[in-house]
Amino acid sequence: MPACRRAGESVDRAESVRKLLQNEMRTDQPNPGIVVKLSAEIRALDRLAVDLIARLNPKSEGAPKSSRHQRAAQSRWADQGGA
Repeated sequence: MPACRRAGESVDRAESVRKLLQNEMRTDQPNPGIVVKLSAEIRALDRLAVDLIARLNPKSEGAPKSSRHQRAAQSRWADQGGA
């Protein structure tokens, strides 16, 4: 299953679990065991969605570097004759 579709399904499932958690919290005496389990599942699904979305970066490009970092790298390359 492609990462994009799985990420979408994980987000959808997390929304469903959030609704279950909200319903449990609205009761007069929420069951702590259920609250803990639903909260853990929400965290796991959120983490899974983030991990799957990260896989969509085909070139493995990281976050853009600041201009300061770029200047430092260019300076190093210039000193080595590589730029």
